[in-house]
Amino acid sequence: MINYLKADFYRIFNKTSLYIFFSILLIIFLFLVLIKIMPIKAGSILQNGLIIFEMLLIIGGGFLFTAIYNDDLTSKSLPQLIGFGKKRTLIVVSKLVVNIVISGLVYTGAFIVFYLIINIFGVNVNFETIGELIKIALNSLFRLYAYSIIASIIAYGTQKATISIVSYVILATGFIDQILSLLLGRIEGMVDGLFLNKYTILQITDEMVSNPSISAIIPYLIALMVFITLSIIAFRKKDLEF
Repeated sequence: MINYLKADFYRIFNKTSLYIFFSILLIIFLFLVLIKIMPIKAGSILQNGLIIFEMLLIIGGGFLFTAIYNDDLTSKSLPQLIGFGKKRTLIVVSKLVVNIVISGLVYTGAFIVFYLIINIFGVNVNFETIGELIKIALNSLFRLYAYSIIASIIAYGTQKATISIVSYVILATGFIDQILSLLLGRIEGMVDGLFLNKYTILQITDEMVSNPSISAIIPYLIALMVFITLSIIAFRKKDLEF
């Protein structure tokens, strides 16, 4: 597993497109700041942070999902890995570890850059605002992990790169969460006391970040374990395309 992780990290960190992509995102953000579409001032810090990390979830997360999961589909390397004796469960778990590390680094870098830009423009930000920014970033990051794993079920189950990346983007926009919330709300209206509406990904991450506790973290971990298990099942049941 260690050698596979090293090879995957090496592959991703040596992708020139990775650095070009996020450099372009940074340039776009700076341009929007300079033309005052996203003004850097005390009253707009949290609003700008919310916009930035939502964009990072959808656009940046989509790129990372492609780099981490879909490259193996487009290059047809999965059959080779299986042929060399790699277990499918090991591949799924290894991809999750790579996703956690690389996405975490990207979000950490994005937060540091945003904080530096705030200071460059001379805006004084108190500790309370910094704490709220951290919560916004963590909420977005935890949703990225969950949506990536859900989309990986589709990636492993269909072996189609395009379908899986579209699935991730749809999930990241929150569209599925909204539909699910409406459906669960209808069910709750018919059966009192179910409280199902609090178990969408968005609601789970909101609760976990705003009120961190064991009881808030457990539903998120359970959801991830369910999605990972489904990924493994989908991978095992799908014949590899050569």
